[in-house]
Amino acid sequence: MQEVAEQVDVFLERRIMPRLFPGGLAQVAWHRQQAHTTVIISASTAQLVVPLAKRLGCDAALATALEQEAGRYTGQARGTRTFREGKLQALREWLGDTPLAETWGYSDSRNDLPLLEAVEKPHAINPDPVLAGIARQRGWAMPSWR
Repeated sequence: MQEVAEQVDVFLERRIMPRLFPGGLAQVAWHRQQAHTTVIISASTAQLVVPLAKRLGCDAALATALEQEAGRYTGQARGTRTFREGKLQALREWLGDTPLAETWGYSDSRNDLPLLEAVEKPHAINPDPVLAGIARQRGWAMPSWR
């Protein structure tokens, strides 16, 4: 597990951080200035998403967890899979009794429709063709973060 954490740190520094859209970084900063709770919800595993969220100063990260045994990952997922409807499920689990109110959502993928449909202010960011069509029909914001 320690080896994975070390490799993730290198991967984030060399491959992910340089590729983040300036507009996305600015949007995260704006939400933080507004004292909004910021949460990254990703279908990727927690080993990658949690350190990324920390680097961005987000309050939380919801991602697919991997099972651990004797200090090693087994390769099996555990808990809620944060893909499609699982993202919304994970958010509701994380919120507990707190209602989903005054919320923003950002995605580039049709796979995130359940989550985008649940937030008050959905945004399609550099969307895939299906999400772009839905966003246009519904009048959702489609800013470019490039």
